[in-house]
Amino acid sequence: MGVKKEDIHFLNIKTQRSDEFVLRDYTEQVEKISRNTDLVIVPSGFDLNVDHVFAYKLALICFRPVKYRTRIVTMEILSSSEWSDRPFHANYYIDISNTIEKKIASLNKYVKQVLQFPHPRSPEAIRIKARQRGLEAGYDYAEAFHIVRWF
Repeated sequence: MGVKKEDIHFLNIKTQRSDEFVLRDYTEQVEKISRNTDLVIVPSGFDLNVDHVFAYKLALICFRPVKYRTRIVTMEILSSSEWSDRPFHANYYIDISNTIEKKIASLNKYVKQVLQFPHPRSPEAIRIKARQRGLEAGYDYAEAFHIVRWF
């Protein structure tokens, strides 16, 4: 499953400031681009990061099943998903055995986000988590998701 660059959209939400915005203002933006969307991947609604929770709620509102048949899955975000009082519940896995090094190299470009081990966003911890998820799914390395809605 490939994703085209033109299919990726970003909203202008300042980091850690989503609590200052009106959800309705963003539903209108998302609904303009949502007509042919068949899959939405968002952070978990139980993450510690308020922006993640905002994105999750926005997806549920904008892609109601009575209007669209959009599949919604949440992604695991290290140092946000596992520190919640409701840990991430994986029920869908993608084999990343052939791309784990590419994933780590890509994440290393976010200098301020990648920290030293044993932080969950260190290259070593990312590899360990991918190995753990792979063990759960029968792969060398896997990415975990949670299916919220699937048609």
